[in-house]
Amino acid sequence: MEKIAPVNGLRGLAVLFILFSRVTHDMFSFGPFISSSQLSLAPAISNSWTGIDLLVFLSGFVLFLPYADGRRTMTSGAEVWMFYRRRFVRLMPLYYLAAAVELIVAPKSWLAAAWLLSGLFDLSPSSTTLSNWPLWLVDIAIIFSIIFPVLVWAWHRVGSWRLVLLVMLLALLTRVLAYGVIGIPFMFTLWSGADGLPYAPIGIIGHLDEFVLGMLVAHLRAAGANDRSSALLIWPGLLTTLAAWLGLGYLGIAQGYWQAVLSGSAISLLAIGYALIVAAVLSQRGWLSRLLSFRPLQLAGMMSYSIFVWHVPILHLLRPSRAGNIAFIEGSILYLVAVFLVAAISYCIIEFPRVKPWRSLFLLPQRKLTAPQPLAHDGRSPTDGLIMTPQAERRFLFVFRMFAGWLFLFASLSEVHNPAFMTTHVVPVLSHPGAFHPFFSIFAASALLPVVTVLVSYGHLLIGLSLLSGLMIRVSASAAIGLLMLYWLAAIDLPGFAVAGHPISSAVFAFRIFKYGAGLVFDTHILYSFILLYLIAGRAGHVVGLDGWVVKRPVLMRYRGLRALV
Repeated sequence: MEKIAPVNGLRGLAVLFILFSRVTHDMFSFGPFISSSQLSLAPAISNSWTGIDLLVFLSGFVLFLPYADGRRTMTSGAEVWMFYRRRFVRLMPLYYLAAAVELIVAPKSWLAAAWLLSGLFDLSPSSTTLSNWPLWLVDIAIIFSIIFPVLVWAWHRVGSWRLVLLVMLLALLTRVLAYGVIGIPFMFTLWSGADGLPYAPIGIIGHLDEFVLGMLVAHLRAAGANDRSSALLIWPGLLTTLAAWLGLGYLGIAQGYWQAVLSGSAISLLAIGYALIVAAVLSQRGWLSRLLSFRPLQLAGMMSYSIFVWHVPILHLLRPSRAGNIAFIEGSILYLVAVFLVAAISYCIIEFPRVKPWRSLFLLPQRKLTAPQPLAHDGRSPTDGLIMTPQAERRFLFVFRMFAGWLFLFASLSEVHNPAFMTTHVVPVLSHPGAFHPFFSIFAASALLPVVTVLVSYGHLLIGLSLLSGLMIRVSASAAIGLLMLYWLAAIDLPGFAVAGHPISSAVFAFRIFKYGAGLVFDTHILYSFILLYLIAGRAGHVVGLDGWVVKRPVLMRYRGLRALV
């Protein structure tokens, strides 16, 4: 299937919005809970959950595009069956894996488990909820795939514009009635509630206009409507989307059923805004199209299914701490790295296991065989020990080196010449009652404590200066990894899987073991150590650093052993 770079970028932007809303969900006032006295741009931030609506819109666009431009047809039962087969292979393997994890973590009744495994959990009359709530959107994608042949038939039978208007009107009325009867929080509760009201089926109809509008944009693209002038739609689209976000944010201004009308209309306005933005970026012109074609953003969009499915289970394991700004930032970085790592594995092994070579899945250039480099007079290659990286990787090496250098230098600024550093930082770390407490307590209660304090504070300073200047990266990064591993070992707690007098099931016990192991592996010290290993392997000091200058000095040419330091 044709891959359109800006569309992949939009998917990536949508899933990043969702991740942002999950990480910061209790840091901002959300949607209807913002009162009229809080007139600011906070709604645009707090309504980043509407990335879900963008994913639904793009799903309709991508599914209908090959049928709109004539590459595929759906005029016979065999073609309908082929469509269902392709959608099953695309959606169900990852869905079944996520459903199995859901049943292990949050066991359900046999009936609820059957509904979940059917892929039609959203239609269940049960009031059971999901711990991995993104599965409800996957269920909606499955249901939309089931009714897609009917929508294609109606598209040709009723007419494109007439069908779009009818569906938009139906979805708007459904949302207004639902918001008015169930209440505004329905917007955030799209599965069955404890009172048995059919929230999820209403949510399916309420998202149908976004899906059909995506089909309309695909139809217009196939008809050649996405010409140079389409790029002019970008500002109307952005302003319409912002107006919808503000409408969702200021629901407190309206009262009664007017609040329901405002909330339902805001979602319709949001879908129109997304349609204008997608139509604009499809022209492949303009600043937004270039921005959305950024490869890392495209890659996030290509992995959006796996990211969306796994981001909540990983959040249960690695929720960022709110103890302070630094702890929150570190926890958020660790969480995002874990999400993208798990998603990359899932994307490669579960979603597209038969795609070879795997590098094409990650938009990486194919390896090319090159002739061997001629040897110098001393029998060594002119690029001895150097990894010749492409320009993009050189930028990553430089950015990661600056990040790691500033991290250590910033830590040293509060440690060097701070007389309280030993008692407020070093002693608590060495005295932590963890798994390796007997070893570290030796240093906490000996005359070596002042020496350890000086080594730690000035070690951070020297490592930071070395990384920032790019001098002797091999030495400083190796020392930094050693320090980080010591910090990691000192912080390891003894596992506690059960509470006395409260027996737990084998499934819960297995989950707690998994959670404990994940906490050991997905740790900021491990993350920083991998970054430092990357700097060593990539010879980051040779990228805008002093190592690249030092290696050419005659003394290193004369004493080859010194080359190992740079």
